[in-house]
Amino acid sequence: MSIANGSFKNAETYHKLLRPKFQSTCISIITEPCFYEKEALITEKTFMAFMGGTIPIWFGGWKNATAMRNLGFDVFDDVINHSYDNIEDDRERISTAVKELDRLNDTDLYKLHANCKQRFVKNQQWLKGPEFVDQFLPLKI
Repeated sequence: MSIANGSFKNAETYHKLLRPKFQSTCISIITEPCFYEKEALITEKTFMAFMGGTIPIWFGGWKNATAMRNLGFDVFDDVINHSYDNIEDDRERISTAVKELDRLNDTDLYKLHANCKQRFVKNQQWLKGPEFVDQFLPLKI
């Protein structure tokens, strides 16, 4: 797994531009740049989705849901079928993720978001907490 090291400008961008967008969003479709490689690549897109209080579904890297679960995040396995995460073939992985989005079309997203609120807060607290950050020390920013 790789974690891209962004700048502090990402936090500024989040608060000024993206936070208002996330307030009316339930599910984040995350398009990470690592597509063909057989490793997870986690960038600010994933972390912003967690900070925004949304349910993630990844279009891109292989094993991203697994990587985030292993880092201690709730990836909402009871809501999203992340089976696409284990598919090595990139086209099949994306096709399976699209089918999962199609399945969610019949879901009341307002109700779903309200039911997951405490879980969003827990992910946000974990992301900002010292236990999470300490996993990556020494990290020079």
